[in-house]
Amino acid sequence: MEKKVALSVILSLALATTAMTALASSSTHQESSDQPVEASDTKEDGGITPFIVDKTWNAKAIGGANVPQYFSVNAGYGHLKLFMKNYSSNSVTVNLTHLDSNLVYFTTTIPAGGSLDWKDFDEGYPQGMRGGNYVLQWIGGSYNVNGETFGKLASSTSDF
Repeated sequence: MEKKVALSVILSLALATTAMTALASSSTHQESSDQPVEASDTKEDGGITPFIVDKTWNAKAIGGANVPQYFSVNAGYGHLKLFMKNYSSNSVTVNLTHLDSNLVYFTTTIPAGGSLDWKDFDEGYPQGMRGGNYVLQWIGGSYNVNGETFGKLASSTSDF
């Protein structure tokens, strides 16, 4: 009889410990999500305008004279900010093309050690960019490129 009671107590303690461990780990576990993050911005008149940051990223442009960087713009999140930094000792040409329509949003040269801060709404696209697939092309001519892109997409220009 004592063996049955002892076994019962041990099993009860094991179950209680397992339940408490599961409860503690589920309450502290956080998962990252690719889902848009909602935020809001207060207008001068006191109203609140909701906006959503779709994604942010950074990517290195290294390894050749012609380095493409691909990304996509989800519908409704067409406001884009790109900050491009040229770490090389030679100038590079960068261009942004919407692959689905072949629309070129810009082609420009970044001098050696220079940078470019590009925002769609400051460059003639106040309604935002088209949804779809894009390529940001880094071109070093006869030199390898060495740069980095920091990008951010949002539903509102007030996020920038």
